[in-house]
Amino acid sequence: MSEDLKWSNYDFTKIPFDNIVSVGQRTLLYRDLFTVSWLLGRFCNYRCSYCWPYARSDRKDHRPTELCLLTVDEIKRQARLNGFNSFHFSLSGGEPTFHPGYLDILKHLADDVENTNYTSIHMTSNCSRPMKWFEQYVDYAKPFHRASITASLHTEHVNTIERMEEFANKLILCQENDVQITINMVMVPEWFERDWENALYFHSRGINVTLKPQSDPTASRVVDGYTKEQLERLTDKEIISIPFWVNQENLFHIDKKINLRKKYGFKDDDYIIGSFQRDTEGSDLLSPKLIKGPDIFVDLVNRLNKTKNIKILLSGTRRQYVINNLEKHEIPYEYFEMVQIDQLNEFYNILDLYLVSSRLEGGPQAVLECAATKTPIISTDVGVASEILHPNSIYSLDNFEDAEPMVEHAYENSKKFMLPEGMNRFREMFREIYES
Repeated sequence: MSEDLKWSNYDFTKIPFDNIVSVGQRTLLYRDLFTVSWLLGRFCNYRCSYCWPYARSDRKDHRPTELCLLTVDEIKRQARLNGFNSFHFSLSGGEPTFHPGYLDILKHLADDVENTNYTSIHMTSNCSRPMKWFEQYVDYAKPFHRASITASLHTEHVNTIERMEEFANKLILCQENDVQITINMVMVPEWFERDWENALYFHSRGINVTLKPQSDPTASRVVDGYTKEQLERLTDKEIISIPFWVNQENLFHIDKKINLRKKYGFKDDDYIIGSFQRDTEGSDLLSPKLIKGPDIFVDLVNRLNKTKNIKILLSGTRRQYVINNLEKHEIPYEYFEMVQIDQLNEFYNILDLYLVSSRLEGGPQAVLECAATKTPIISTDVGVASEILHPNSIYSLDNFEDAEPMVEHAYENSKKFMLPEGMNRFREMFREIYES
């Protein structure tokens, strides 16, 4: 039996009350209100590029409806024995509305409302189900003291005017039937302006919208790539820019590159292009992290491969998207997943070209590292690229063939980021924070 099947069929009616109270991060007791946060299954019909790997599944791993109804009854029975007769049920997923018994669970809860002091129901959903489904939902939601929906808008899927209107109309139907609505929008950096306009559209339709920055798969930090202006639109908190710096004692130019090439098995006439980063997301390790532009990188090296004896040198975790596409185009590569700083310095020094293909960046650090090692580099116009590189070294897809690395220009501009000046700028930032 698979782990998913064991999980979905586990009999939660057998959990003692004390364990029900303690299990789950968001299970709270306030007076006589018993709050249940319930993951009905991890299946989701969407494949959002920025989704956390563990947040969804392609497998319809829903718990059986009858077991869910029995679990509701058992939770309420034990809660009432312990003095609780008010309930809040928050149903989520995956995409919870694809649970085949979702409306049955809702009706089961609604049928008992008159026997409680207070009952509320909440749903987190991408609201992809048809209007007919929502007409049933609002009918079943009427008995509750409070019903609410957090509607997750994913513009990768709600990507036409017609779909936007359909999405809005379903939410307006719910609002007109006393269901409280909030739209949550993940503001992916590279789609920021488009999503900002979409948020204004829903606001004009009378629907509350909450804008959220994209976080990494651990939910511990905001992803790179936001401009200061974008972050200022997302928050009224003070934004502090952390200055970059590079230690030239660790990253420096090496003259005898022939010996280094032989060390790593490259030939003298190989044209070596480097890319040292992470650019794949998702549990399948195949979804590109579009902000890093791995699709652009593959396209450009494929174009260069027609005129040069290309070899690609890759480093960093989660490079599967690039690797798979290099193999598809039969472009030779060497991949080193994890390297120490001394090896990274050698990698920079054997390159004929470092290629930055990012759509948005806070750095990238590679621009400074290439400048310090006098590595030829061309880059899209992101982050500090325009501050370090010559204008001729910054390319668009239209003028890529005309871009040329201006090594000495980059090296001279990078000096202010090197020790000790770069570190002094770093210390100054902390001094300003402390004094303020």
